[in-house]
Amino acid sequence: MAKKIIILERLLAYPTGWRFAMWADVPIPRQPFYVRPLFESRYKNVSAGELADLRAGIITEDVGEYTHPDVQALSIVKAAVEALFSDFQNAVTNNNYWSGYGSFFDGTTWTNGGVE
Repeated sequence: MAKKIIILERLLAYPTGWRFAMWADVPIPRQPFYVRPLFESRYKNVSAGELADLRAGIITEDVGEYTHPDVQALSIVKAAVEALFSDFQNAVTNNNYWSGYGSFFDGTTWTNGGVE
């Protein structure tokens, strides 16, 4: 099973804070826009296959932090971070910044482009 959330470290400035990485699946038509050939994951144990997928734009990584003044139990942090991952995956899936990509004007008419 593919990783989606990886706990990276406990934050020193916040005894109840954690840094984590999230890996979201990128819709196939938009993968070329996520290509980063030199990308290095914040997760030091990333496998060669996972790194290849991150660099190819098949998945994308975001790193975040979760802090709460009263929460120290990792089980509660995990549940909170799952909700943050859901928001991240939904944003990658539903926010299409390239819907007009390649549209051009030739001096007379517009030709529509776009990526699904």
